Amino acid sequence: MTYTPAEVISAAARQGFDLEPTDVRLAPFDALSGEAFAPRTGDSFTVYVMEDADADGAWTDLVAIRPQGDSLDVRRANVVVVSNGGLERATRFRVVASLWELPDRGLRVDVLTTRL
Repeated sequence: MTYTPAEVISAAARQGFDLEPTDVRLAPFDALSGEAFAPRTGDSFTVYVMEDADADGAWTDLVAIRPQGDSLDVRRANVVVVSNGGLERATRFRVVASLWELPDRGLRVDVLTTRL
């Protein structure tokens, strides 16, 4: 696992998101191991922290589906953030920035969206 749940929670906090564990798992994450988190504020996104191979497969599925409406999917290594829409522009930027807040291990941040 490239990033730990603790690193992800800390990175999100630096962008103002207070994450808590959630049982809500959207496809293609519903059958994967790992942990899922959502912001306490009610912002409409879920953060998945999983094994790298699981993240690879899930990201491949998301790319195949392609972004729809105002959805936002963001990935850095084994961390994938998914929103089916409803995020304000500033929140969308903060979601992306939260993955840049993770420790630099030479890994890029990938974004799938129709708009930021």
